[in-house]
This record gives sequence, C-alpha cells and structure tokens, in this order.
Amino acid sequence: LPCVGLCVILAWGAFDLTIALPQQKTILATAAAAILLACGIATQGQLAYWSTSDTLFAHSIAVIPDDAIAYSMLAGADVAKGDDNLGASNYLTALSLRPHLAGARRSYAMILQRQGRLADALQQYELSADEPPPFVASDENNLGVLFGALGKPDDAEKHFRRALELDNRDASAWCNIAQLDLKRGDTNRAIADYRTALRLDPKSSIAG
Repeated sequence: LPCVGLCVILAWGAFDLTIALPQQKTILATAAAAILLACGIATQGQLAYWSTSDTLFAHSIAVIPDDAIAYSMLAGADVAKGDDNLGASNYLTALSLRPHLAGARRSYAMILQRQGRLADALQQYELSADEPPPFVASDENNLGVLFGALGKPDDAEKHFRRALELDNRDASAWCNIAQLDLKRGDTNRAIADYRTALRLDPKSSIAG
C-alpha cells in the first residue's frame, strides 16, 4: 500500500516513454516486473513501521520531531501497554510542543490521578477546561472521582451529575453517586442508583 501511488506513476510513465518503440510490450513487461520488485522491497521496509502503533508513531516522530499529535498518540499506546511513566513523559513532550492540546492534557491528568498526584491532576484538568473539545461524560466522571478522593463530596456529586447530563447511560457515574449516597446514610437512594447502574451495565463490578 505505501507504494501503490508510486507504482501507478511509474507504470504510466513507462507506457508514455515506450509508446513509439516497436517492442513496447516486451519492454513494458520487463519494466513492470522491475517496478513491482522495487515497490515490493520498499513496501516491506515501510510495513515494519506499520507493525504496531508505537513503531508507527515513533517513526512519525523520527521524520517530524516536533509532531505533537504523534507524541500524544505514542503516549496513548504506552498507556495501553501499561507503561504510565513513559506515557506521561510523551504526553509532557506533546504538551511542550502544543500546550493547548486538551486531549493530551486530560489523558496526562488521568495518569497523575492514578499515581495519587491528585492536586497535580486537578491542575491539569483546570488548564484544559476552557480548551476544545469540551469535557465529555468520562471527563466529568473522572473529576468527580478526583474530588471525592480530595474529600470534597459536594464537588464530586456536581461533576457526577454533569456526567449524567452529558450521558445518562453512564453506569460508572451512577455507581459513583450511589457510593456518595451510602456515605451520607441515604440507603434507599443508593439502592435506586445502584439498580440504575446495574440496568445499564449488568456486569458492573462496582454495583454488583
């Protein structure tokens, strides 16, 4: 695939160059074989870069060192493999190149949150709040969890409610609200919220 366009260009060029020659078919057949062989070799080299997400994005960075999007995508691949430290490093590089890259900043905030660096995580969320795209339900839910861990249940509920305004089928947000209900001693409301979560996600381990 990486060399399809080049092969087409070479094929048409060979046809134009040999159109006046008496042995055009023979020449074209030989040229076509050589072109296909060359493109096959080149394609094999390119396929190595497409084998995994991290090799692809690492190659992109090698070609364009200031590609913030590539750094952000590479960080996502790092996190998917379970390497939060490397992911954080690559998100920071992406943000140094493009400070207003909200998606990268929020993903970095999630890493900080998992690492227990709650104040730092909150700062990253706040820095990204006014940047597009706006917060989605999962962002609001994460903020609710963060405020809960900071000992601010009212702020936590506010963000859980915002998550449900954006997506009222977010089972995780319903579970988190139910947990707040329990802490406040409102058992009946907690049961109702857990039931809603279980209806939306029967496999939910929290509501189970």
